Amino acid sequence: MEKLDSFIQQAVTAMPVSGTSLIASLYGDCLSQRGGEVWLGSVAALRERVEGCWHLTEQNAMYEAFITLFRPLLPLLRDVGPDELTPERCFQIRLLLIHLYRRVVLKDPLLPEELLPAHWLGQTARQLCINIYQRVAPGAQVFVSEKGESSVGELPAPGPLYYQRFGGLAEA
Repeated sequence: MEKLDSFIQQAVTAMPVSGTSLIASLYGDCLSQRGGEVWLGSVAALRERVEGCWHLTEQNAMYEAFITLFRPLLPLLRDVGPDELTPERCFQIRLLLIHLYRRVVLKDPLLPEELLPAHWLGQTARQLCINIYQRVAPGAQVFVSEKGESSVGELPAPGPLYYQRFGGLAEA
């Protein structure tokens, strides 16, 4: 027994480790560290604690309301012709879409997937937003370019970062 204790002491002295890192090595996915506090428990208990801190049920309901509002728009956008999907309408849709999506996503704590409820709607809402945004962005940009101006005249063309939004937009 003394030899084992000696080995453990020697190993800890040779390569110092904190108690927290030892616990993390042992308990990995069942560990949450918050403000120096180490908490051990089941993943279910951790999810319950996360729900209490971030009110994920309310956040998920906000995503559900966004999806309910905008999901019917996607088939409409696929079916309408260019005469109906005017640049002005594209701008109006994009403005509403981003305004209402930001109301939801800016309150999302952006937690790892492992800590989210089983039926988390954040990714579904994001994909819906991307699909709609990509459909209306070109027309909306035409409207902004035609109607908008800066204090020194015409608006400059969008920069490269604009075309990287929401998974990539086709350059005009």
